[in-house]
Amino acid sequence: MDSDALNTFLTVHRKGGISNAAKFLHRSQPAISRRIALLEHELGVPLFERVAGRTRLSDAGRVLIPYAERAVAAAQDAEQAIRALTKQNAGPVSLAVTGTLADSRLSTIMKRFAKENPAVTLALQTRPARRSAISSGAARRRSACVTTPTAPATSPASWC
Repeated sequence: MDSDALNTFLTVHRKGGISNAAKFLHRSQPAISRRIALLEHELGVPLFERVAGRTRLSDAGRVLIPYAERAVAAAQDAEQAIRALTKQNAGPVSLAVTGTLADSRLSTIMKRFAKENPAVTLALQTRPARRSAISSGAARRRSACVTTPTAPATSPASWC
């Protein structure tokens, strides 16, 4: 079972049948039928009931819907996240700081950084000083930022 098979299954369901799904996905009707047949064979149950030219979900198909939606969404999210890494100033940034450093100045800097770098996902965690030092060790860190009291918030030194 792969994301393409699940996406095909969802499209057949949402479009009300094989023909409409084939048109929507720009594939042939036999290709869609084969993809559904392979998925049904893999799962060992029919996912659709074909009655009087209509395609309806079987009990197994109804059970599969929420799982297929989550799997397809997760695959799309993963693809977007990977593509974002190829862009400059994109991807996740996670900061762990001691509670005493998480003041309004850090908040102002992070808000400005987020506004100037919308493709970056920021995560801030406050931790006790001892735990921050342990959890953000060199083995887990890819980069570090330091804001010194002498560097103004608008200084590039405050970003690193």
